[in-house]
Order: sequence, then structure tokens, then C-alpha cells
Amino acid sequence: MTSSDPYMKEIDRMRRLYEELQSDEEYMDDADDSDADPAYEEVSEHATDSEQELEDVEITECEQQAHTYKEKDGMEWSTTCPRKNVRTRNYIISHLPGARGSARTVKTFAHEIISSVICRVQEEVLVLLRHH
Repeated sequence: MTSSDPYMKEIDRMRRLYEELQSDEEYMDDADDSDADPAYEEVSEHATDSEQELEDVEITECEQQAHTYKEKDGMEWSTTCPRKNVRTRNYIISHLPGARGSARTVKTFAHEIISSVICRVQEEVLVLLRHH
């Protein structure tokens, strides 16, 4: 493969973008050292939610496409890393699995439950025998 090969050109371009992204992240890590200075105070520059809504509307389709690659089959790949501090509903544990309340101390089934299960199983077996 030569350097004039379109595949190799794309690989080189992707490598340069990756290196640029890595250098930007290193710069951001150095610049985001607000924890080191206790007198540092972060001030928000926008005051209302309506300003944020206007900024969201101003993002055009071209700007969105600038951050993605699209394959021939329609698959889109993002050039930016996803946020790492996202918490989705799946990750939040609201309760531990297992029995609750007085059922935690029970080690065997009650006689009524066992007999109702046996009756139900016998009914199902009879239905299956009638159909075969």
C-alpha cells in the first residue's frame, strides 16, 4: 500500500485527529486544576435556562456532522468521547434483591402453599394427559 492509497490517507488523518485529541485532553487536564486552589470559585456566565435553549437551537446539522463520521452503510461514528459522569437509571440501585420483611427469616414453605402448588401441578398434568 502506498501513501496515495485512500485507505492509508484516512488512517493517517484519523491518527492525526487522535493525537490532537490526546494533546487537547492533556491541556484540559492541566487547565482543570481548580481543586488545588481553595480560593478558586467557578462562576456561571449564563443566568437562565432560556439562554441554554437558544444555544441548543443554534446548533446546525453541519456542526453536528462535523463531529461524526458516516460509513457507506449509514453507521455514524462520533469523533468526541461520551461524557464519563453520566448516571443512567440502570446504575442506580433502589433496593437489594431478596425477600423483604418477615419473609427474610422464613426457611421453609408453609403447608398451605405446598398443597396449593401440588394441586395446580396435578391439574396441569391432567389437562396435558387429556390432550395427548
